[in-house]
Amino acid sequence: MSMSQFTPLARTHGLLCEIVGDETVVFDRKSQKAYRLNPSATIIWRHCDGKTSVEELARILERELKLTEPAEPLVEMALQKIESLGLLEGASGVTRRQMGRKIAVAAALIPAVAALTVPTPARAASGCTYIFSPPSEENESDLRLKKNIRIIGNAVENIEKLHGVTYDWRMPDEREIGQDVVLPTGEPQIGVIAQEVEQVFPQAVVTGADGVKRVNYGGLIGPLIEAVKAQQREIAAQNERIERQQRDIDDLKRALSCMEDEHSLAIARR
Repeated sequence: MSMSQFTPLARTHGLLCEIVGDETVVFDRKSQKAYRLNPSATIIWRHCDGKTSVEELARILERELKLTEPAEPLVEMALQKIESLGLLEGASGVTRRQMGRKIAVAAALIPAVAALTVPTPARAASGCTYIFSPPSEENESDLRLKKNIRIIGNAVENIEKLHGVTYDWRMPDEREIGQDVVLPTGEPQIGVIAQEVEQVFPQAVVTGADGVKRVNYGGLIGPLIEAVKAQQREIAAQNERIERQQRDIDDLKRALSCMEDEHSLAIARR
């Protein structure tokens, strides 16, 4: 079978994927590494369904990116890179010798796949699950960058409206939306429901162009901090009430003991 007739299949098992704009962030649970697929690589990988040939992938890429040059060499180069990252099932069959012959043909299009990169070692080793945004080692939180700062109110009440759940991702043909979103189907998941979060913390939810709601799990840290603090204040207040009640009980016991002693003494004098 010629390379143009090869039908690559994207790996889904053990991956967490998130569409960010026209790019895709992929986190490999097995290798604990994260990758960013640029727009052209995203298109190619999204259509690797085990049925679409390399030749057909090239036509799709030419159409979606409005390319004027044949895209098949670019597709083959991208597939080799994607395969080297462990994001394809099986082998594509693209050899280095074949690639050497095609580089000159695809030279004008190479920048389109150059953005398919691996994050820095520190990021790749962090083991983070990227749900909402591209991988980063930290988020800007400097006080000097902020204004209109307010303490989050009703944190406990709002957190109580959320449910921590376990779930499984639907297969693409079972979904009403997001059929093109690559998810680790078959693996038990844990998290929250975006629609519930949106009702109480709308800043932590974004609805993508594909209609899929995505949760910024990091954005829930603030409410959780305030909820814990509120509960600690309530616990402290309850402990104070209990201690006060215990003191009152002790005072009553002493008073009762004194009354019993006086009563006993009065009986003895008779």
